[in-house]
Amino acid sequence: MTVEEPSGAPVVRVVPEVVLRGRELAVYRLLVETNLTFGQIAAQEFVSENTIKSQAREVYRKLGVHRRRDLPGRVVCDRCGQTIRGGGSGRVGEGVGEGR
Repeated sequence: MTVEEPSGAPVVRVVPEVVLRGRELAVYRLLVETNLTFGQIAAQEFVSENTIKSQAREVYRKLGVHRRRDLPGRVVCDRCGQTIRGGGSGRVGEGVGEGR
């Protein structure tokens, strides 16, 4: 089943019950594809570090993980079937970008 946002924004399903939308998907990609800290991601995205931390917490909650290194290495877009891959197993480096 394909779910579409009213705005036409892409919707990504990780498992049938988990959907990453908009900014959550963008933050997920940066977390798994880079070794940037939350502060560096915030500067790149022109938002506060706390905004990125909040978005990352929501991604972690939806995916049932507690740390960045435990994020799955790939998710599949339910709408287009495209696989979005992170770095290898998704283990980007313990504690990188985590709160201190």
